[in-house]
Amino acid sequence: MKRMLIGLLFAAVTFGQSEPGMYLDRGADQVKMTHAQLAGMESKGAAKSLFVPGASIGVVWDFSGSTAAIQADANPKFVYQARANQVLQDFVLVRMDQKSDRRQIKVGKGNTLTGSVRTGFDPKNVIELRVTRKGNTIEIAPAHSLTPGEYFVTAGFSSLGYDFSVSK
Repeated sequence: MKRMLIGLLFAAVTFGQSEPGMYLDRGADQVKMTHAQLAGMESKGAAKSLFVPGASIGVVWDFSGSTAAIQADANPKFVYQARANQVLQDFVLVRMDQKSDRRQIKVGKGNTLTGSVRTGFDPKNVIELRVTRKGNTIEIAPAHSLTPGEYFVTAGFSSLGYDFSVSK
């Protein structure tokens, strides 16, 4: 009976580490990440655009809290356990703008004079990634060391993703 309980406990721990989702790989252990909490969307510059021809309007996603709960070093490695037959967009790593009570990601920009509109992550904040897929396991790592700050990793252009902080 004791062996059976130990076997079940071992199986539960092993299964828990391969459940679908994102993990921060810390070498000896993997920390399961939870989705970042999107607090809303905000536009910036709309009032100014009424009075200043050509002024731009920006759109940002707001995320709760000034820092993420997960702390990583400057060279983090992530493991995403996909569900069987799950189709994913390319992974994207974006640097967030840190505010006193929230973090933001720029996701759109428009110009009232030209009528041009751009949606998507600001290219200046997108970090190059190395992504390796081994069956249902996807390993994700930035191509270069990260500077201290707040980051967001997601598949494609989506507000559903995972956030983390890099300090020092």
